[in-house]
Amino acid sequence: MKKLLFISSEFPPGPGGIGKHALSFLEAAADLEDISIRALVGQDYASIKEVQLFNNRLPFHVETFVNRSYKGYKLLRAIQVIQYIISYRPKRVFLSGKSSLWFAIIIRLLRPHQRISAVVHGSEITKAGRVKNFLNTISFFVLNDIYPVSTFTRGLLPRFCLKIKNVVIIENGLPDSFFNSAVEHDRNRSKEKSSRYPRLLTVGNVTARKGQHRLIKALPSLIDKFPNVHYEIVGLETEKNKLQALALQLGVEQRVDFKGVLSEKDLYSSYRNSDLFVMLSENQNNGDVEGFGIAILEANYFGLPALGAKYCGIEDAVSSENGILVDGNNFSDIVEGVNYILQNYSDLSSSSRKWAKTFRWTEIIKKFNL
Repeated sequence: MKKLLFISSEFPPGPGGIGKHALSFLEAAADLEDISIRALVGQDYASIKEVQLFNNRLPFHVETFVNRSYKGYKLLRAIQVIQYIISYRPKRVFLSGKSSLWFAIIIRLLRPHQRISAVVHGSEITKAGRVKNFLNTISFFVLNDIYPVSTFTRGLLPRFCLKIKNVVIIENGLPDSFFNSAVEHDRNRSKEKSSRYPRLLTVGNVTARKGQHRLIKALPSLIDKFPNVHYEIVGLETEKNKLQALALQLGVEQRVDFKGVLSEKDLYSSYRNSDLFVMLSENQNNGDVEGFGIAILEANYFGLPALGAKYCGIEDAVSSENGILVDGNNFSDIVEGVNYILQNYSDLSSSSRKWAKTFRWTEIIKKFNL
């Protein structure tokens, strides 16, 4: 029996693409033969009860990291990793998410011959100060395998990694659990134009990196072309007040709805009742970038073509089959992109569903050669 330990800074039931990726990986790996799985993960954005209920239904053992609200949590998490490595003695360790990468240094000191692999998404490897850059460099040096989730993320890696490491791009995808639950909610999608047409949707943490502000800034131009356009924002409302102020300043506050974090059923309802998915992610000066954009594939499954931003990891998630890429700072480009999708809606909606189905984790997991 091969023992596998997966360490992630994020994990459901809290929000976040890195957490979704970790869960999808582990669920797919659990279906493989001769694999024993343990997960050591951060579950900071959910209550203790929610975490317990969620973890109890999983087909593998999960231990939660000390919450980041505790003083000295980083040291306590390092101790948890040491205890797990010593007691579990895994054949292979996977690291994912911010700060998880640095555990590679500790693990290598404890077990010099341990195979250590890292899934890199983007933000955890961009430049962010001397100390963090130093830790990142050492961590990359001691890794055996590096799996960037997109071509964009691969381009962020230090050059020496591409020369001496096993670096393989393995895109994100959708787990069977998503298809099994979503299929019950996508049967009666209305194709009639409502009084709010087109209905645009973004799902993701409300932050500058996710780019909701770019669409809000483009709304006056969109209104000129589409007088009844409406924009729905779903996700953790981290910078909601800032975006509300922006919408008010531009006079488009009546066109924007903030829905917060939704239940699975309500999220699927938002997908079903929207016309077009938008993810105009913006690379931040502090190194916060979009690695892939898993919500795009979820929306595609519900028949929503995607309007995505160029110059980030979304370029691997959006093609001519499921939408169009635009310059997120160019209002006319955004308007033209929306218009192109609506003019070709039937074909793009159909091909978007097919596109989403090609990103199944049952196939993706095979690429890791567990």
